[in-house]
Amino acid sequence: MTSEQDPGKNLSKYSDFALPDHPGEDSLPHAGREWIEASERRLAGRGLLGVANGGEPADAAALRDIPLLPLLPESHKDAERRKEDRVRAMNMNEEKAVKRFQYTMRDWTTLYTVVTKSMEKNASLAARELHEACNL
Repeated sequence: MTSEQDPGKNLSKYSDFALPDHPGEDSLPHAGREWIEASERRLAGRGLLGVANGGEPADAAALRDIPLLPLLPESHKDAERRKEDRVRAMNMNEEKAVKRFQYTMRDWTTLYTVVTKSMEKNASLAARELHEACNL
């Protein structure tokens, strides 16, 4: 997805994505390790492993703010044009900040959804604790 697309229009980007069923709260250590490894591979395949480890979504990271040039003295012939350029850049930076937030919320929501869905059958207590920790 390019950085110019509306993140709100692509909320179904991961609609066909799922993690394997969690082995359960009382599973053997090797079963838990296998689930983690399989889940990490699937997350990496969708570009979500970095986000799952606390990183920024790639779509959000691609949106770079425009540096603001300093104001010119009022006596300078281009002082008004510089003010206009700064306002334009500030508006664009605000739009990018909103998109970065939307991309982050999209990926966090996807992670929450796929992890809790994988826990529904065998780890419902852990899914409930995750729900509470996320303050949902």
